[in-house]
Amino acid sequence: MELKDSMLVKMNESFALGDDDIHRYQNRQCVPNVDDLQTRIIAEAHGSKYSIHPGSTKMYHEFKQIYWWDGMKRDIEEYVAKCHKCQQVKVERTIHTLEDMLKACVIDFRGSWDDHLPLIEFSYNNSYYSSIGMAPFEALYGKRCRSEVGWFDVGKSYILGPKSIHESL
Repeated sequence: MELKDSMLVKMNESFALGDDDIHRYQNRQCVPNVDDLQTRIIAEAHGSKYSIHPGSTKMYHEFKQIYWWDGMKRDIEEYVAKCHKCQQVKVERTIHTLEDMLKACVIDFRGSWDDHLPLIEFSYNNSYYSSIGMAPFEALYGKRCRSEVGWFDVGKSYILGPKSIHESL
């Protein structure tokens, strides 16, 4: 019980009323959720012409230096995840990435782009994504994809086609 009491005392010491009559937690402004104030602050910062729809991580790192409220990180993540413009940009970025991958395959392997779709799908689904901390294949199946792709001696060249890719799955 003593540990819990000492933690509560330390937590209470972190709260203070500033000289400007603003409640603070560790020198950050405490923001009550009155009249949806927290959401309005997030919306204003996210839609600002000076920041242009920052991601949730950037917003949280900036906010945590100024504001405090219980669940602030979660609220920011949920707001950004629901932002229509941010989702549209993500889709456009994905499309652009896939287009670039298809162009590279056509240049490297020649032929029609639709011949290379299985390679593109394999490559895209096995690329690491920081947002989920793993490749989509691993997230979906709980294991890394078996692949014939590896590090080889300089000078040796291996060309894997769609058939090899399908066999490795």
